[in-house]
Amino acid sequence: MRYLLNTEIGMFGVWDMHALDFIVDKATYNANLVNDRDIVSLINNKAVVLWGTGGDGHRPVEVRINPEADLSDEEKEYEEVASDEYKLEVNSGKVIIGSPEWAGSVQEEGLADEYTGIKSFELPNGVYLVKVYFLAWDFDNPDFEDKPEYVIVINKASEGHAFKEQTQFAVLG
Repeated sequence: MRYLLNTEIGMFGVWDMHALDFIVDKATYNANLVNDRDIVSLINNKAVVLWGTGGDGHRPVEVRINPEADLSDEEKEYEEVASDEYKLEVNSGKVIIGSPEWAGSVQEEGLADEYTGIKSFELPNGVYLVKVYFLAWDFDNPDFEDKPEYVIVINKASEGHAFKEQTQFAVLG
């Protein structure tokens, strides 16, 4: 699944449709999505995936669910950095991808905004391993203009998988 996503806060994420429902106003947003320490706590305690993009703007993103290989040989050549494996818990059968500036009480508005909003896709309930790859293509080269800047790989976690606790907010880009 390929998306063109936008961020005005230099951050993208993947989360269960209801995982961030507790963000209802500026105070709950600021208490959870501004300070790196709070973001790491949110990642560990709510099983959401969040990463910094290094800046604002539109980014091409590709989501791969249970792929045979995370990246193609060509993509491996341009892999700049990869995240640790994140834990994603899906309880609603629907996942949100995009900038968490649209999380919580403004989520429906974000889903309705084709240009700057967030996207959703269905994913069966369960626990998943998520790995995010940042690919540093030469976007000045027209051969690369159709390539994803981020590849997000989602695999079903085996029962009892021991996830590594995140200790810092990753910037991938």
